[in-house]
Amino acid sequence: MLKTILAKTSRFFLVWFLIGFLLIIAWLGGYDLNNRAVAMATITCGALAVWFWISGRVFVEFLYCRTWPAIIKVLLVGLTGAIGIELTFWLWEKIVGAMGVAFNSSFLVTLILTLPSYFLLIILFWLGQKRYRYKTAEILVWGGVYQVVADILTGPLSSNSLLWGIIYGLIGLPIFIIVYSVMMLPLAMLLKKIRPMASVRGSRYQRLVWGLLPMLGFVPFLILRFII
Repeated sequence: MLKTILAKTSRFFLVWFLIGFLLIIAWLGGYDLNNRAVAMATITCGALAVWFWISGRVFVEFLYCRTWPAIIKVLLVGLTGAIGIELTFWLWEKIVGAMGVAFNSSFLVTLILTLPSYFLLIILFWLGQKRYRYKTAEILVWGGVYQVVADILTGPLSSNSLLWGIIYGLIGLPIFIIVYSVMMLPLAMLLKKIRPMASVRGSRYQRLVWGLLPMLGFVPFLILRFII
């Protein structure tokens, strides 16, 4: 029974990611410059994540062996990945000639607007990891969920109604997972070294709550965007 459920779940996720792949192909072949920039940025993020998975273990091991506090290591890895994501989208927006793909046409303003939220998101995620150990696949999925919420609140999906934003976000979740993997995969690799086992297992509800908690990190972005 369990094997049947797992097999069906695996096929479901395979179809889900296939839809995301087809979306990227469609965007690349279309005439919308924004979609083309997003597609190229997604492919770049995916390539960076694969590269890090293959060769980034040396960096993670080096960082893990430092005597710095764990939170410093986590922030260093997380914020580096976050800057990489923002830089990738900003560069492809300029290369393709799109508009509105990056948070702002100025990369400096983009960092000013987004880094406080990334900072808080990473800290809250670390607090959850101190209590409940998530698997690498779970961490990657959470990253996709965080970006869906970010886009619904402040990004391209915010131009739609909340319902349509959620629908589009769910359809495009595999794409969001790929994008945020630049930040979440290195974090997962580092956290696995720092905390190989959870101190408290907790219920599924508790794990869900602690997984959702980092979304409070978007509050500084909303405040800064309103001020600026």
